[in-house]
Amino acid sequence: MEKFKKIASTLFYSFVLYFLTFIFVAFFALSAQVLREWKQSEMVKVSDDRVEISGNNMLSRKEVLLISGLENEKSWFDLDERRMEAYLLSSGWVKRAFVTKLFPDSVNIVIEEFVPAIVVNSRRSSLSPNEKKDVSTLWFADSEGIVFKRTFPGETTAALPFFHIDNDAVSEKLRGEKIVTAVMISKAWNDQRSMCSIKSIKFDMSSGFSADCEAPDSMTTYLAFGNEFSNNEISAMKEMFSNISGKLSSENKWAGEYIFEKTEKDKKIRVIVGKVFKNVNRGSNA
Repeated sequence: MEKFKKIASTLFYSFVLYFLTFIFVAFFALSAQVLREWKQSEMVKVSDDRVEISGNNMLSRKEVLLISGLENEKSWFDLDERRMEAYLLSSGWVKRAFVTKLFPDSVNIVIEEFVPAIVVNSRRSSLSPNEKKDVSTLWFADSEGIVFKRTFPGETTAALPFFHIDNDAVSEKLRGEKIVTAVMISKAWNDQRSMCSIKSIKFDMSSGFSADCEAPDSMTTYLAFGNEFSNNEISAMKEMFSNISGKLSSENKWAGEYIFEKTEKDKKIRVIVGKVFKNVNRGSNA
């Protein structure tokens, strides 16, 4: 009898244990199913009107939504903040991106875009052994010398000066430094709103910086800056040029070349003024 009681007791506790285990497993399975369904419910769906975007100027709202993967409704739980930031950074225009999910159905996107200061015409030799020719591509660069995005048809570049540089002749670091100088030259010159506006700048390892300046009547004035000029010195050049161009404007004629030089003797800058149009003798000092 005692043995029977032990067997019955063992069976009873085993049954209770199995029953509780079943209830426990069923509860969690059901909970997981309910949770999965809830994660896809309308309560946690992020629609485009629940996305707040700030800091975008070059990219439209529609483009930001498309790049970040929010053009269609998605569950709040399926969104990865770091991945969306990476997508935005890969667009070219975005310098920094911060994405924050706000439970249960909102997203906040804050971006900082690059500000284009110049268009770099980057020339390099063709990588193909069968093609012996130079390949030129246009890229946007900012005032810090960062080349951040290749230009594509339809993107506005008309308001920006062009900078021509041979990539094969300079290192990436030196290229960045020369871009900064080119932006400095363009800004120092064009901010004065003189009658001659720089549209194109070129850097050559031997002769340094030069620029084509668009003068009245669509005439082009050539400016040669050399290699080593500071911002203050460029401003001094502008003052010289303004004095000369004012006189030439009153006489309704323009010189074709201005070559700026540093003189070692008195440590001053002088400008050599050529005659009208290009291909002239560089003669008189001013």
